[in-house]
Amino acid sequence: MFTGVVKGSKQKEQIEKHRSLVDIFEFRIDTFSAFELDMLSNLKDIAKKPVIFTLRSESHGGFFKGNSEDYARHLRSLLSLEPDYIDIECDIDLELFLDLKEKNLTTKFILSYHNFIKTPDLDSIYQEMKKYSPDIYKIACHANSSLDAIDMLCLASKTKDPFIGISMGPLGHITRILAPIFNTCFSYVPISKEDNIESQLSLGQLIDIYHVDHLGPTSKIYALLGDPVDKSPSHISHNAIFANRRIDAVYVKIHLKKEEIESFFSKIKPLPFAGFSVTMPHKENPFLLQMEASNRVKCIGALNTLVLEGEEYYSDNTDSLGAIDAICQRGSVAGKRIAILGTGGTARAICYEAIEQQALVTLVSRSRSKAKNFADRFQCQSASYDQLVIDYDILINATPVGMDGNHSPISKDSIAANSIVMDVIPKPYNTRLLKDAKSRGCICIHGVELFAYQAIYQYRIWFGKDFNSFDDLLVVATSFAKKSR
Repeated sequence: MFTGVVKGSKQKEQIEKHRSLVDIFEFRIDTFSAFELDMLSNLKDIAKKPVIFTLRSESHGGFFKGNSEDYARHLRSLLSLEPDYIDIECDIDLELFLDLKEKNLTTKFILSYHNFIKTPDLDSIYQEMKKYSPDIYKIACHANSSLDAIDMLCLASKTKDPFIGISMGPLGHITRILAPIFNTCFSYVPISKEDNIESQLSLGQLIDIYHVDHLGPTSKIYALLGDPVDKSPSHISHNAIFANRRIDAVYVKIHLKKEEIESFFSKIKPLPFAGFSVTMPHKENPFLLQMEASNRVKCIGALNTLVLEGEEYYSDNTDSLGAIDAICQRGSVAGKRIAILGTGGTARAICYEAIEQQALVTLVSRSRSKAKNFADRFQCQSASYDQLVIDYDILINATPVGMDGNHSPISKDSIAANSIVMDVIPKPYNTRLLKDAKSRGCICIHGVELFAYQAIYQYRIWFGKDFNSFDDLLVVATSFAKKSR
């Protein structure tokens, strides 16, 4: 249930504005300027929805300054109003908690644990809370990595008790998005102008982007794995396609460091992840390359797609097909001279497919030896940046240089006039390289085109269907890419 968190001043205005949008209200009474039972009773009547009373102490990230005796006295006063729920901190005296619960049978008791610094051993915390026998368990911890968020989802997936599991901070956003899949009791959303909305997901984002109101226990999870992931439009485009096609699934972006990959796949086994997009720097990850793979992945030595088949993941690479499809909209690559900047997973994927389609490829790298090693593997030409000869028909930047919008992997003078220039970077839409290429009279291919074409192939792998959603993907991805960085 969407839970609108009422904070600070103008409580009545917040309630009336959001009454039709949320299922329940939480009154963060510790943030209210006044603590008056008549006022709270009136707000409760205005809400016309179930209400949670919360009096959060300073030690738990709130603003209530009283001692334990003051806290207990205020709880008794709040319970006299018979709220639907009351949120009580887990360090309360056990006998007091049980006494309050026994004497207030019309109110459901939420026992909450908060840690704003880290995510400790969640199973231990949960077991310690069991002695209170609350109606609902709530655990909220700061996520210092995406693995912390996965641990929270794992606990949510296995508990039989009514449960609210929240990983706080940007790396924990997935716990808020995926909450309906794990029957989490409440999904808290900020509605007060005084709330720090930037650190959370708004109700609009949850519904308009992720369509969480249509998610449930049968929904599957697809995700982008990378470092970074913020430049990708995939969370917007893929969820739009899922909703349009009525696919019972959601797509999220997960920031993972290289050293977290193996642990991530070990932890997610009980969770309903059905497929992944894989971006830098994980396309060449040794652990992922050990999985069963297509011949394309074996030849390229890099992947960008994973799909769950039975109990194991199978890898493929759609970058190769997507890039060449984008170029071929301007004509065949057969016999064309293509200079590819970079020797990473994306560069090698494009090199492989271009050669398959009879192009004449030169791999360009800052390291001459690295370029030659991969060129020998693909039986093509190699060059360092200072050896790049401006006699190519097509130039492709397959490096991350340019993500900041200010830099280009090569100088403007190194761009062949009137050639075709592609940048694989989806955001910003107009990279420095493409701006320079346009000034040289070149045909420019933006990274969102590669993104859209490779995504179509990815959908076919994930769902086994023929998708013709290129135009929809391109529109959404372009809109995202053109927004400010």
